[in-house]
Amino acid sequence: MRSAAPRLLVLAGALAVATGSRAADARPDRAAAQAAAQRLADNWGPVDEAYSAAFATIAERRWGDGEAAFAKALELVTAAGRDATHRAGLLAGRATVRLNLGRFADARADNDAALTALTGPRDRVNALFEHVAIARALGDFRLATDTLRGLDRSAPAAWPDAAKATTRRLALEEARNRRAWGDLAGAVEKFEEARVLDDQSADGLRELAACHLLAGAPALALPVAQRALEQDLHLRGVSRRRPRDQWVEAGDASLLASLRIAADCALAARDHAAALAHYETAAALAAKLALAGEAKLSALGRARVLVAALDARAAEITPAFLDATAADLERSVPEARLRLEILALAGELALAGGHPAAAVKFLSAAAALVEQARATATVEERRTFLAVQADSYRRLATAATRAGDAWTALLAAESLKGRLLQETIQPGHDRADASVAQRLAQLREFQRRLPADVAAISYANADWARTPPVAIAITRDGIKAVELAPGRLKFALELLPAAEILKAQKRDVDASRYDLGDEVTLAGLIAYYRECLTCKGEEIAARQEPQLAIMRLLHDFLLEPLRPALGGRKRLLISPSGLLAYLPFETLADRERRLLVGDHAITLTPSLFTTLALAARPAATFARPMLALGGAVYNPATYERDMRGAEQMKLQFGQMLVAARKAAFAPGRSPYAGVFGGPMNNLAGTQAEVQMLGELLPGTRVVLGREVNEKNVRALAAAGELRSSRVVHFAVHGAALPSRPALSCIALSYEGHFTSDLPAERDGLLQLAEIQQLPLRAELVTLSACETGLGAILAGEGVVGLTGAFLSAGGDRVLASLWPVNDAGTTYFMQRFYKLHLVDGQPGDLAMAAVKREFITGQAGGFRAPQFWAPFNLYGGADLLGPAAAN
Repeated sequence: MRSAAPRLLVLAGALAVATGSRAADARPDRAAAQAAAQRLADNWGPVDEAYSAAFATIAERRWGDGEAAFAKALELVTAAGRDATHRAGLLAGRATVRLNLGRFADARADNDAALTALTGPRDRVNALFEHVAIARALGDFRLATDTLRGLDRSAPAAWPDAAKATTRRLALEEARNRRAWGDLAGAVEKFEEARVLDDQSADGLRELAACHLLAGAPALALPVAQRALEQDLHLRGVSRRRPRDQWVEAGDASLLASLRIAADCALAARDHAAALAHYETAAALAAKLALAGEAKLSALGRARVLVAALDARAAEITPAFLDATAADLERSVPEARLRLEILALAGELALAGGHPAAAVKFLSAAAALVEQARATATVEERRTFLAVQADSYRRLATAATRAGDAWTALLAAESLKGRLLQETIQPGHDRADASVAQRLAQLREFQRRLPADVAAISYANADWARTPPVAIAITRDGIKAVELAPGRLKFALELLPAAEILKAQKRDVDASRYDLGDEVTLAGLIAYYRECLTCKGEEIAARQEPQLAIMRLLHDFLLEPLRPALGGRKRLLISPSGLLAYLPFETLADRERRLLVGDHAITLTPSLFTTLALAARPAATFARPMLALGGAVYNPATYERDMRGAEQMKLQFGQMLVAARKAAFAPGRSPYAGVFGGPMNNLAGTQAEVQMLGELLPGTRVVLGREVNEKNVRALAAAGELRSSRVVHFAVHGAALPSRPALSCIALSYEGHFTSDLPAERDGLLQLAEIQQLPLRAELVTLSACETGLGAILAGEGVVGLTGAFLSAGGDRVLASLWPVNDAGTTYFMQRFYKLHLVDGQPGDLAMAAVKREFITGQAGGFRAPQFWAPFNLYGGADLLGPAAAN
């Protein structure tokens, strides 16, 4: 007798591949499937009949019957002494059944056992597809991704006669993996690719809807989710007009998933009646199918609707209800993704219901699961996964603040900043498997190392409208978390030009990233304030009144609540959140109009953990005080003429400043020389700047003109010059591209980079990836250029741009700018900063503050306005910390 196992496996596999999904997503012709199974049974004996009956449960999606059918077949195979291939085929089939019953650990055991014995390429490919789904269900996204990468090569060869279906199946699994890691844009792309091949899959439709919903696009998600639900009902022979108890009677795990995503989308669209009906139907169906995790999620979804609709039944949502719902998850809900969703929803409801301590418990557990999943991830997957799960950390920061748990609030706030940057600065410092206790111990060590005159401030939730911003002040004497009252901010916004602020919010790339619609938020206010600070000369007078109002408003909102906790300390290390990273804090003014820079010195850091990682670097010795590069060639045709003024600028610097200021404020001109669009111009001030630095600091190596090119920078690096100079100073053009941060760069001498015929290493643009690979070691990297402190603001990472690239390459601190800078004013700024810092020996933050005060008091040729001195910031903060504890 021919072996039944291969033919039956081919039959089940063909059904799965023909529908382009795992067996759980199959839509076979049931009559044809039953007929095929019957023909096989007619020709074979009792063992083969049991085979046929078992695999028919997969073809007909009868998961409840499948467990018993496969158990019977396995028993008969064992008794008949069949070879290992027969048993492996049945184990692979039972793994499919158990996967769809939510018994993921058992499914993995069966599938692993099957893979050790299956030899046929098609059988192995089918089992490996199930392996991907099981690994993802158990939260092992790394295994799912790696297994699918192997299937990209083996699956098309195994099914050459079903190329279209195989391609669709691969696209669907790739989309699911990308969604699991938080790469929503990539997931949508792959789901759309699968839809081109088959537009009728309810599974693909509902997962596409979920991606749109997670990306903050409910208007796109809702019609897709409705179509998925209609498709699932149609496949089960049930009309949407039938009573919902018939939906439950005919339903299975696929319909349950469609009900839940339809409910989530309806809730996001504020259709509370539809959402409530879908969640309640989903709960009944989950109970019928004995899927504990889905039942809990449906119950929590119903609770969210009651809260959102201000329904009287929301009173039922007590801590006891939430505790009962989230109880015993390890045993009752084996799927890590469902456990995470349950805990996050329970925390959200506890916070909304005024139970912060309960919210901290649930959200801390959810965050622990996120960190556990990140432990298996690649670098990019860690970032996207943390970004899509960031809401749990944001709510945790607020809940812990309300519960009086400042350390947990601080840990939540800092867990969404600079995570990948920490890893590149000090591999192993941000270990994904580090426990909460270990990360808290690091923050306590940070507090211990703060000097008596330094305070740190960590902000959270400044980029999110749904949870109030939080600020945590840390000194060596204590820690205090406060919730910043948004009501005060909204009241003040009524006195400001709201329409203009909204326009600025919509124009700003990073403000628009948060899908704020027509709601003016803190992000929009910062965007408008930055426009006030960088406006053209003739606009300054008209913008002065709102600018002054925002200076006082933001001081009152961001700093005044922390005054008691700061204890009069004047040196501040600030870890910002969201668009606060682009705010020049030193420009903020108290109610007496005293600027913060008047008696404070500010250093920014990507995160407090980043500062600790920088401080952990071994001390370095340097052969020269500075490597200074400037006067690059941007327009060869006019370079010689443009540079003639450099020597005169050095000799008559004071008079030049006054003349430059008058020219900057001439009608119709921007105060910033040639940086508002158009081709890059030659900058005489950069040549004068680095030449003057060479005179100020004997031993400085000065690189000028055409030598300021990528080839020479690489040659300097190879010669060790980037590791032997205490300061590396670039006086060049710079560009930050928030929409494509990897292209952010500093521009070196022209080598044809306006054409596409040169490789990246010779295009004249030193971009992020190239910077990160430089063998650099310096106390300070100065980017005397435009907008070098900007980048893309990404959830879970913060600003991704030039500052982080130079910190990761080996700079302990970076001096960078927040907007386009004036050539002459920048030259003065750098001269005075280095004189105070490197010659006179003042700490960097104090020297920076002193130079800014010189601008304010008119010592810089009249460049008094914040436009000229406020863009410059120091990033890092390791120099502010005391020594580490002795081991």
